[in-house]
Amino acid sequence: MIKTALIDIDGTLVDTPILWLNWFENKYKIKYNRESLRTFESFYEEFSKVAPEKDVLSFWNNTSLYDDLRPYTKAKLYVNRLKNQGYKIYFCSTCNFLEHSVSKRNFLEKYFSYEMEDLIIIRDKFLLNADLIIDDRPK
Repeated sequence: MIKTALIDIDGTLVDTPILWLNWFENKYKIKYNRESLRTFESFYEEFSKVAPEKDVLSFWNNTSLYDDLRPYTKAKLYVNRLKNQGYKIYFCSTCNFLEHSVSKRNFLEKYFSYEMEDLIIIRDKFLLNADLIIDDRPK
């Protein structure tokens, strides 16, 4: 029996939330209590108090966003273990900009090409069916 695993990318394989926070703090010269910002929703909510939505989201409209990023320390190890256990690995993510999805695919091909079956871009990942879903957003 073929088993499938859906694995999120941002906040699960790579620390883009902290990169977004650093970018926003540098751009607007504001410091946030990092402990209070734990989810993408909390980042967006706080950033939207300071800047218009298009500015808040412009961080993600970057063709080289993932170029210098590395996966979390043991991410490749765990993804490889799933592959070795017989899972077909599908990475899934929400991308609001074409540039974001291109940069993300390049990142995956660089670090997870052996493990990856494909990248699925979808707004609500939980509409997908899989034996295992790994995501930093439980809902």
